[in-house]
Amino acid sequence: MSKAFLRAGVKVLIRKEEHVVERQCEDGIWVLRNEKTDRALELNTDEIVNLYATGHFVFRAGPIVSLRDGRIRPAPLPERPVDAGSDPDAKYRLKFVRGVAGFPITQAVLQPRIQEIWEALDPRHDRPPGWTSVYRWVRAFERSEGNPLSLIASVSARGNRTPRFEKEVLWICEDTIESEYLTLERPSIADVTRICQARVRAVNKTRSPREALRKPTDRLLKRLIGLLPVFDVYRARHGRDAALKKFRNSTKVRIAEAILEHGEMDHTRLDLFAIDDDTGVPLGRPWLTVLIDVYSRYILGIAISFEPPSRATVAQCLRHAFMPKQGLRERFPEIVNDWDGYGIFSGITVDGGAEFRSEELERIYFECDIEAVFAPRKTPWFKGKVERVQGTLNRGISAFAPGKTFEGIVDKEDYDPTQHAIVTLSQLELIVNKWIVDVYHQKPHRALGCSPAKMWKDSAKTTNIPMIADPLRFEAIVAGSDKRILSHKGIEYSNLLYNSPEMGELRRIYGDRIEVEIRFNRSNYGSVIVLHPERKTPIRVPCLRPDYAEGLTEWQHKICRRYAREHGSGDDPDAYLDAFHAISKLVRADLKVGKAKGVSRERMARWKGGKQGDEANDLPQHQPEAQPPSLGDQLAPLVTGKASPTPAPSPAPEPRAKTRPIHRFEVRIEDRNPAVDGDREAPEKDMQ
Repeated sequence: MSKAFLRAGVKVLIRKEEHVVERQCEDGIWVLRNEKTDRALELNTDEIVNLYATGHFVFRAGPIVSLRDGRIRPAPLPERPVDAGSDPDAKYRLKFVRGVAGFPITQAVLQPRIQEIWEALDPRHDRPPGWTSVYRWVRAFERSEGNPLSLIASVSARGNRTPRFEKEVLWICEDTIESEYLTLERPSIADVTRICQARVRAVNKTRSPREALRKPTDRLLKRLIGLLPVFDVYRARHGRDAALKKFRNSTKVRIAEAILEHGEMDHTRLDLFAIDDDTGVPLGRPWLTVLIDVYSRYILGIAISFEPPSRATVAQCLRHAFMPKQGLRERFPEIVNDWDGYGIFSGITVDGGAEFRSEELERIYFECDIEAVFAPRKTPWFKGKVERVQGTLNRGISAFAPGKTFEGIVDKEDYDPTQHAIVTLSQLELIVNKWIVDVYHQKPHRALGCSPAKMWKDSAKTTNIPMIADPLRFEAIVAGSDKRILSHKGIEYSNLLYNSPEMGELRRIYGDRIEVEIRFNRSNYGSVIVLHPERKTPIRVPCLRPDYAEGLTEWQHKICRRYAREHGSGDDPDAYLDAFHAISKLVRADLKVGKAKGVSRERMARWKGGKQGDEANDLPQHQPEAQPPSLGDQLAPLVTGKASPTPAPSPAPEPRAKTRPIHRFEVRIEDRNPAVDGDREAPEKDMQ
């Protein structure tokens, strides 16, 4: 996937029919011609954006020219990040291609420029590339319409890939660097090398001469140390304060000169307790992920969830930022203005969290040509714009709302946010969206001299907004990857079956049992994406049990599987569905009786943030005298993966029957919890 621009000569698919953009008229109307019928189609920009947002307008992938022989090949979808993939030099080539852009392609001009670029990069290569190699990279990049995938070498196997040193030697060197070199005593590389050599000699004494390990060298130690972040190395050897002082430089501040040139993304926990829409019980403080445009201070994407910061929440925020916000005012009629911002950034500053360094996001950074800038730990000034916006947003939506929290225990005094919270989760989503669109975007910004909405609209008139060429391909890139066997049953993933007529076509062409690569969405197990064996085009395949899988998160599915195994219900979708409804009942029951506290409340809020069960509404409307064990006690072994010992049964009096009216009936319920005692028979209900 690469950036796509709406301009003359671009080939697109409109409702699966091939069209070519011919021109844009003076009145803003775009003229497109159907390649099959040769008929002209006229659409304005708003109509094209609506078609694009609904998936009926897709940019066709451009040609990819091979670096080796100049032939056109299909666009690959990398299985792993480029740094860990088959060609780690693709990003290195892209630096030189970007650096020589606009320069004459001659030896006299290119060689000095290449030397400057090489000296500015990290010492990864021993010498700069030749000017003919850079010329070949530029030619392939331009013939591929600026697609970074053209810089991936098409040679499947070349040279000697056998590592010079054994894995044991590398492990010894990495362990010695961690324990000896990265210390405040600051030993030299020569001293660390001697320690590594001594450890290798000790290992060789227990081996035969033919199995002896190679002796590590200073060059190997330097290379391994060079792979570590320089800031982290300096901090470990000189201390954190010295490292911050050494690497903080005001001249390195990024100044954006146009919209979508650079953005900043970060997570924060809202200073507001949200309550459950059904039970009215406080769930906790949700997480908010924000992506802001540095130039216009315009917020392009958000993600609200009880899910802790993860790859799923980051991907949700990126997709919200990259895509148009169609249907926002229909969903929230209280919002007055439009949310106009969308598009792909050229660079994004994030912190060093694991959710920002995942394989899926590395694929997005490379294919969308996004420069990811990772800020060091505990340095909020590296992304001060989004930090300031998050603080303003927190104060703006929680200043007068019951259920707000305070910075410390002393500040809140006698105020208990869990007792005063009245903002439901759905109302909170409305409040956040309305504050962003109708308050923050419309209020004049002191640094801009105007409102972020005006700055964005004025800049968007003269800016060609880069968009996602194929939203389905974007979904495939940001999802997790795996390989499975496609058979007559379909594709089995996590004990769920996925199949469609397209899978039958693939089996008829490539065989009755073939291995395919799949991409799965961790926040929705309702479908998976299968990559075509040859073209690598994404194909969406639904789950054969949508009643269970649609809207189900990966975390919820794991809980259901463990619950079913613990209660001996089996290992199939029917058992998972029963487990899901049983857990949903436990969540709502514990919320009603107020037994959810601490970590248990957070787990319940995370469960409520995913798919919701229909049977969860069928719950008693009274508080029983003998309360069942809380959900935190029952789900603790399921969430942690550790089974807790079953306590020995204690003598108890005979169960006492109670009655309560439900409509025209009375239900007799025994004083025990069938959801906990899964090995017993469910209590019988006598309808009187």
